[in-house]
Amino acid sequence: MQRQPLVTVIIPTFNREGLLPRAIQSVIHQTYPNWELIIVDDRSTDQTKELVQAYARQDNRIKYVLNDRSQGVSGARNCGILRSEGEYIAFLDSDDEWFAHHLHDSVEVLETENVKATFALWIENRSGGQVKFDEQEDVKEKLEKAIAQLKPRIKGNLIFFGEGFYEFTLLENFYMYHINTMVLKKEILDHVGFMEERLFANEDNDFTYRVFHDYEICIIQDYHFHYHEGTDNLYFFMDRSKADIEEIAEQTELIDKLTFNGDLENLMRKLRKGYVKKSTKLKNKSLCLKVIDESIADKYFTLGYINRKKHKLRALKFYMQALRYKSSKVTLYHLGQLLFPIGFRSNVKPEYFDIG
Repeated sequence: MQRQPLVTVIIPTFNREGLLPRAIQSVIHQTYPNWELIIVDDRSTDQTKELVQAYARQDNRIKYVLNDRSQGVSGARNCGILRSEGEYIAFLDSDDEWFAHHLHDSVEVLETENVKATFALWIENRSGGQVKFDEQEDVKEKLEKAIAQLKPRIKGNLIFFGEGFYEFTLLENFYMYHINTMVLKKEILDHVGFMEERLFANEDNDFTYRVFHDYEICIIQDYHFHYHEGTDNLYFFMDRSKADIEEIAEQTELIDKLTFNGDLENLMRKLRKGYVKKSTKLKNKSLCLKVIDESIADKYFTLGYINRKKHKLRALKFYMQALRYKSSKVTLYHLGQLLFPIGFRSNVKPEYFDIG
């Protein structure tokens, strides 16, 4: 690779002085040298500013910026984008880390192939050990189905998805595109827009969907990123693959976290519904809208169920919202039992719940 354009790396952070050095060091250790690192402090109350400024004195590629937009990760990322000088943009969360080859391999694809954005694979560091995301059975099955159905261009370990990928991911609930592996050409932001600042979580899915609705993307089948489970992580605060719905319903703190996240996830889906309605590219628009409504209903039902013991009014609200989006005998039954708890028997199949 002869040309080495500047890459702006954006790390939003809030009160992460203990974890932030791991993320910073993973950027410093990149084999690709031409980067600037903008660390956007979302008004931390710990020693984040002093920590970042100490790094900046040692490496002038590192910059401390105080978030001057709406609070939350979306506003912080947008603040970083507006301060960026790079031709390319990359994102990293303050409690995670890249492998050293991430920027080099991603920029090489962007420089040599006709794509505007790349993604890669990742490894999840869970409390029970490490999990390679792509080796999970459901992920493997859906990737095989995507390749068979969409017939993407494949070149070595590169898979290029274009037309139809947006619709496939929506209809199949296919997830293989983490924003912390994403490197994109800054120029496309003029078209797809910035992060949605109404979303304090799930803003990454909203943003990435908008990218591959309009642009071909490349998935690099190599591991570029370590994703760390942590109690203060906005999403990865628990291993959802091992979640027990009845145990969750007994834990107030976990209920509140899942409720906060689930509410925002449904806001993201409602925004996506508006986007789908306006789209002129979808072949099965009515089916896409139906799937979105069903996913919203399933999430609201799940939130109602986990809140039913400790927050009955909250559960009532969620069951009613679920029925707005999908008529369901199961939801009606649980709504009735919430109002008239006589002889209640819960025997809900796992597929009715949406913890993820």
